[in-house]
Amino acid sequence: MIIIKQGAACASIVVEQTPVALFAAKELQKYLLRISGCRVSVSGKRVDGHAAIYIGSMHWCKNETHYDPGFEQLKDDGFCIKSVNNELILSSRAERGLLFAVYSLLEMIGCRWFYPGESGEFIPSLHDIRIDDLSVLENPDFAIRSFTEDSHQEPSDIWKMEITELIDWCCKNKINAIFIHSHPLKEIEGIEFVKGEIKKRGMLYEHGGHGVQDLIDRNLFEQKPYLFREKNGERRRDGNFCGSCDETIEMLVSGLEEVLKKHPEIDLLHLFFDDVMEGSWCECERCKAISPAQQLMNVINRIAGRIAIIAPEVKIDMVLYHDTLDMAQITSAPENNVIGYFAPRERCYSHSIGDSSCERNAVYLQKLKDVVGKFGENSYVFEYYDDMILFRKMKINIPSVIAQDLKDYRKAGIGKITSLMFGRYSWWAYEFNMHVFVKAAWNTNYDYSQGLREFCSKLFPGIAEQMILYYNRLEQASYGFLTFCEYEGFVQDLRNLPPQNYDFYQKHIEQIKKSIELLNSGMFVIKELMKNSGDEQQIRLIREKYILDITIMEAEAIYHEMLGRFLYEKGGYADNDLLETHLQIAKSLISETKNRIEKIPYSIKGIAGGDGIFVRHLCGDQIHFLDSIQKLPNPSDAGQLGK
Repeated sequence: MIIIKQGAACASIVVEQTPVALFAAKELQKYLLRISGCRVSVSGKRVDGHAAIYIGSMHWCKNETHYDPGFEQLKDDGFCIKSVNNELILSSRAERGLLFAVYSLLEMIGCRWFYPGESGEFIPSLHDIRIDDLSVLENPDFAIRSFTEDSHQEPSDIWKMEITELIDWCCKNKINAIFIHSHPLKEIEGIEFVKGEIKKRGMLYEHGGHGVQDLIDRNLFEQKPYLFREKNGERRRDGNFCGSCDETIEMLVSGLEEVLKKHPEIDLLHLFFDDVMEGSWCECERCKAISPAQQLMNVINRIAGRIAIIAPEVKIDMVLYHDTLDMAQITSAPENNVIGYFAPRERCYSHSIGDSSCERNAVYLQKLKDVVGKFGENSYVFEYYDDMILFRKMKINIPSVIAQDLKDYRKAGIGKITSLMFGRYSWWAYEFNMHVFVKAAWNTNYDYSQGLREFCSKLFPGIAEQMILYYNRLEQASYGFLTFCEYEGFVQDLRNLPPQNYDFYQKHIEQIKKSIELLNSGMFVIKELMKNSGDEQQIRLIREKYILDITIMEAEAIYHEMLGRFLYEKGGYADNDLLETHLQIAKSLISETKNRIEKIPYSIKGIAGGDGIFVRHLCGDQIHFLDSIQKLPNPSDAGQLGK
């Protein structure tokens, strides 16, 4: 089928007159114009003398073309692309699948969208566009494929640009849900525009997050202390609340009802309560015999029963995280509209979740299987592949783990998965992680090594082999930092790796030293390539140099933190001078990281790399933590740095 020949249109787009189908047709028209310079017409009826590209629902396409290409095989938002005589049929069971079909057709023509924004796309230039006979039917391996976006929403004009780029890229890569993480009571400027961008693509909208406990007015503490949790025999204003109190549940439901009224587009409402280890639930006479996990389940089920009446299409979640991960502590079954939201934050990222050689992940895999046994098809995994907090702002590249993880999760019975990310910062630092995630979430047989070759050949033509070498070194270096499986005790993240025994500490310090050497060799590759690169490549290489520079400084800070604490404990005695020397170096490196990133434009670092989370939480808190270690008489007294 010839669509365009010598810059002239030989086909027209015939589209069902529904909002998402029309948007899909306009997207195809837009990119065909960009590719060829030729504008292909879009209408509701076939144009005489032209081949036809039909875009619409299964029944509409069948009525218009009098052909049934086997629609009964489609599930979820799978799609089909079928050649019939001089016609091309693009159809889906769900409307957003029409967009997935359009973008897949454009990929066959040569388009690529590697990461959000213009710098991450590749659009070919062609005078002729011809499509050979096609018979494509694809279904996703995961029913929900999502990103959780957690960059700060201010300033709103910059955030709107960032999130719109993300939504656009997600849809182009068959992601079908977006979770805008925010305090449920927060008024987000620009959220109506953002929801419009999500819904015009037929995508699912997930809303809410941390802070649900604040629906219980803290000003009522003196008047109604029974609403609040009891700890050590005293009522406490902080933390969660008394889940056995009917009045408390009524206040929660009333507050959530207002949230649903303000945001009727919600498909999944996230209810994240106080985020602390060992929970902050109630110990009153009615609650003290109930585990934190069961207290949470009791509250969630009572809310779910009311939500089912108020908004029967909306689901809510129960976060399975920290002390709510043990299903043995939950004796009741979840309501049908409750999602089990499995968040294995303290797992090991140097091995896949199903790697039997990793003792830490073996524990989490069993917990996951227990979750599936409890929640069934309502089990949903929350992953951290693009988390600048977990990975301490560093460029961490773990494609082989991500690709295998998704196979392991699917095998365990998971059909819903998301990855936490922080706007532009994440697609600056973890762009290939994000790329592998979207591809493998659709098809778990995705070949990430071939994907890297294409990624480098399209974005870095002429220097692809050197860039493949660079990304491979990044991956090797990343796994050197992420040996969480070998640590004893609780590991929060790379901001505070807890002291271990002498032999182990020595081994890991040497491993981190080798990782730093790999990062430095990667920097050498980037600098050499910058000497003779063209303008477009120069922009991408400068972008890469920025994040690698930050990564090396952070890596060296980790090295000195660990070295100071290691030498401090060596031989069973305390060497305060060595501890102070190395921690001072680490603090200087963190301060320099902060100074350098402040000079990087928002177009690269995004809001998350600005004055909010980057400076305050990831630099300031880290320096404060190291100060606290220096003041301790014994390093084993060092506490954990909270999230």
